[in-house]
Amino acid sequence: MKRYTSAGGIFVGGAITERPDLFGAALIRVGDSDMLRLETTEAGPANIMEFGTVKTLEGFKGLLAMSPYHRVKDGVAYPAVLLTTGVNDNAGHVLGAGENGGTPPSGELERQA
Repeated sequence: MKRYTSAGGIFVGGAITERPDLFGAALIRVGDSDMLRLETTEAGPANIMEFGTVKTLEGFKGLLAMSPYHRVKDGVAYPAVLLTTGVNDNAGHVLGAGENGGTPPSGELERQA
């Protein structure tokens, strides 16, 4: 199994929000999923160079377009998702990533992440 971490959350989250019918389950391991809030986290400012900033219209639009959290829609049957975060992870916030109003997220805390 390929493990996608950090920005892999954008990839996996994007896949399951775009085509939920293709997946029975997904694992987002220490991943980013709310791109609009990323720069407000402790590690967020370091990501501005790569992803852009919400402080400009162009950056906001780009981050919104890639943010899996903001593509979740009511009434859609999404696959089961296991979200993990790490004790020392200051960017991936597993509980915020799973607030979709549907199936509650399952979570795991990794000490070495």
